[in-house]
Amino acid sequence: MLLVEREIDIPAKKGNIGLLAYFEEAIREYLPTNGIPIRFAVTQSSPEGYHCELGILTGLDEAGISRPTSSSFVGLRRTGIFEFMPRDVENMDKFNVVMIVPTGIGAEIGGHAGDAAPAARLLAGACDTLITHPNVVNASDINELPENG
Repeated sequence: MLLVEREIDIPAKKGNIGLLAYFEEAIREYLPTNGIPIRFAVTQSSPEGYHCELGILTGLDEAGISRPTSSSFVGLRRTGIFEFMPRDVENMDKFNVVMIVPTGIGAEIGGHAGDAAPAARLLAGACDTLITHPNVVNASDINELPENG
């Protein structure tokens, strides 16, 4: 088996409506016959389109592994990563929040140790449990992890 990572550009979709189906169709031309998409990320967007990263698992046949079917591994179907599957069970005991802080060029907050701590503390005040990366709240000599983080 081989995991292949590709960078691709997909033209913009007017109104950005129905993007999951649009992306699912757009990546088909990049998939080898026996390839299964296992990772898709839009890393940059502009009025012209979307710059994306696509992870493709290939070589299942050569490895003697039968191709997954919808009844075996739902997440490994040819384009299953784009399928929205609502949960059968709903647990509303607590309100949990996951905070993802982008880093690097163009990041509005974050990018440096502890930069996002004020935003994390603000968000933590509105939820029961805040889940985030330690670097969001850690700086060289302080730790601003909220009590419910």
